[in-house]
Amino acid sequence: MLSFSKVVKFTDLLVRDADHNLITAANAVYIGGIGFNAIAGVVQGLGALGASDSFVFATNAAGRPQIYLTSATVSAVPLPAAGLLLLGGLAGLGAIGRRRKA
Repeated sequence: MLSFSKVVKFTDLLVRDADHNLITAANAVYIGGIGFNAIAGVVQGLGALGASDSFVFATNAAGRPQIYLTSATVSAVPLPAAGLLLLGGLAGLGAIGRRRKA
């Protein structure tokens, strides 16, 4: 498992096998139960993987009992502006409710 302190999304991922060779195979690595292909070690189709703060990795045990993450590039997922507006609206409703009680 690979964990982060914030919600992130993978943009690039490079994997190697137990002999430290770059992997080229279909379903070379499973992340969160989704199989991803690798070409020259570069994991393809990471856009299908959602954003999270932790990722569970697995591999095809018959062909590759171990994988090594050579490098990973992640990008932080920003809090949408709508979330900030919602928080501001809730704070405003709370202030109005407090005013009416006083």
